[in-house]
Amino acid sequence: MALLYDSVREINPMKEKWSIKIKVIRLWTTPDLYNPENHYSIEMVFVDEKGDKIQATVKRSKLLRFGPILHEGSVYSISRFGVGQPSGDYRPTKHAYKLNFLSATIVEQLNELDMPISGYNFVCFRDILSNKLDDKYLVDVIGGVTEVEQRKNDDDDNSEICSNNFSTPNHKRVFQDLQDTNIKEYITPAELSTSKSRKVIVVNKEKDETEF
Repeated sequence: MALLYDSVREINPMKEKWSIKIKVIRLWTTPDLYNPENHYSIEMVFVDEKGDKIQATVKRSKLLRFGPILHEGSVYSISRFGVGQPSGDYRPTKHAYKLNFLSATIVEQLNELDMPISGYNFVCFRDILSNKLDDKYLVDVIGGVTEVEQRKNDDDDNSEICSNNFSTPNHKRVFQDLQDTNIKEYITPAELSTSKSRKVIVVNKEKDETEF
């Protein structure tokens, strides 16, 4: 008999015993504030078979236990976790709560091939530029990086600005500045949400109104 799982959409703090079947669609680590070479937490985005998403966190004290068995793209059965409020300036999902891995949390990897859900939330650049979107939620875009440039920030001698020039499917050009005291080869959603970064997007005046 197939096991009955709770829906991610229904998760809330009023109930203690939850059991979900999810796919890890995003996984990244956050650095320790005082020792950036060490990890402070593992952050993930889960999606269930209905397409509902929720953020999950494994704190430093649980990294050795859960870190080796959690992989992006894998499917798991997870139960006995905590439910709390999300924090931070940027959120990867619109769920009102997030999951916290506890000492009692049970994780079982499943050999599931019927969850091809990617969890992408694509938006068009027109909605970004017109400020129609809530900027505290992370979104996905489609485009090709046509140019990358690093230059010094005049306001801070110790800071660099990485400028990316995107070419979108409707041939618009979008420029994005990411400022951080430690620019790496690429910037993950976690680094963007936990650092003092700013994002400026400008579009040219090409008369192409094609949606994608």
